[in-house]
Amino acid sequence: MARNNSKNNSILVSKYPSISVAIATYNSGDLIERCLKDLRSQNYPQEKIEIILGDGGSTDQTCAIAKKYKAKVVRIPKENSMQSTIVEWLLTRVKGN
Repeated sequence: MARNNSKNNSILVSKYPSISVAIATYNSGDLIERCLKDLRSQNYPQEKIEIILGDGGSTDQTCAIAKKYKAKVVRIPKENSMQSTIVEWLLTRVKGN
């Protein structure tokens, strides 16, 4: 007879640290889906993974694809849209342990 392990699973999940993945994007629709799909298929509690995209003004499907994978999209003002600046900005806003 199978036992309900939801309480045990909750305890195990709470022991995992939260992680944050910060990604700088600009018109990355052709690449971002595979990246996000791979992140979401990891053997790690998904509620412990925060994905945040700093987008420098994409005009393709980058932001729509990101939302499909439950990534938080932050629009970065044009004057701060260099990749290194976006990453620095994102790292001040992530929640991971």
